[in-house]
Amino acid sequence: MNQTKIVMYPNVARKLLKLGYRIVDIKPKKEDVKSTLFVFAVEGNFEKDFNKAMSEFETWLKDKEADK
Repeated sequence: MNQTKIVMYPNVARKLLKLGYRIVDIKPKKEDVKSTLFVFAVEGNFEKDFNKAMSEFETWLKDKEADK
């Protein structure tokens, strides 16, 4: 069975796409059908790149909150 990972944030999904990872499915969020979940195939260094992208995203969020 192929492993997959759900990515909730479009910014992170875009970064992963640019790194060459592939989306195998997209789904609406159950809580908010206007938002999208991105299902990626886990291959190669996906976990390392995902963790790096999430870390950068979390730093960006903290900086954005600090600017308010």
